[in-house]
Amino acid sequence: MLVEPGPRVRHDLVMASSAAHAEPFRAVLDGAALDDLARRLRTTRMPAGTDDTWERGVPGGWLAELIAAWRAFDPLALQARLDQLTHLRVETDGVAVHVVHAPGTGPDPLPLLLTHGWPSSFLEYLELLPLLTDPAGCGGAAADAFSVVAPSLPGFGFSGPPPAGGLVHEQVAELWYQVMAGALGYQRFAAHGSDLGAGVTARRSTWPPPGCPRRPGRGPNR
Repeated sequence: MLVEPGPRVRHDLVMASSAAHAEPFRAVLDGAALDDLARRLRTTRMPAGTDDTWERGVPGGWLAELIAAWRAFDPLALQARLDQLTHLRVETDGVAVHVVHAPGTGPDPLPLLLTHGWPSSFLEYLELLPLLTDPAGCGGAAADAFSVVAPSLPGFGFSGPPPAGGLVHEQVAELWYQVMAGALGYQRFAAHGSDLGAGVTARRSTWPPPGCPRRPGRGPNR
């Protein structure tokens, strides 16, 4: 059967819902927490008599390398990277959600929702942002650009805590729809998730809210 292609669907922003509103803010690392972390790292006492296996606990060599890596951590460099991003705070259903929004540079960027896993954060996607938002600048085609939205799960990063009793995958998926369609105005978008985020993305693809079309005959897109 020959199917004639229909008109191309554009992914421009549409009028956002008044139920959710995105406010820009500066994501700032907690200086007091960093000072406390540095103090704890300086005063760490290594256990004696550990070997290189996990049979009796954490191997001493592995633990020493981990502590050394944290002592070498440069919070000023991370803060500089954070300041290069566009950070938004979306209040929806009583939950404050932190979002990194990176618009694409192509002729019609496809909105792409990226959900991190556990234990992790939106930082796992930073290296991908220029590849996704500006493929032409990385040797690809401008038509393949995405507008990336990378939220922090409730209780992670710069997002607020979840409500009492926590949230399940379906509830986070609904929050993400409010962020994408309500606050940012993206009525159609692709989605990807890693680890815990894969579960949220699976619910997003199999459980669309009213007015959000779903392609028949397709399983979860992770």
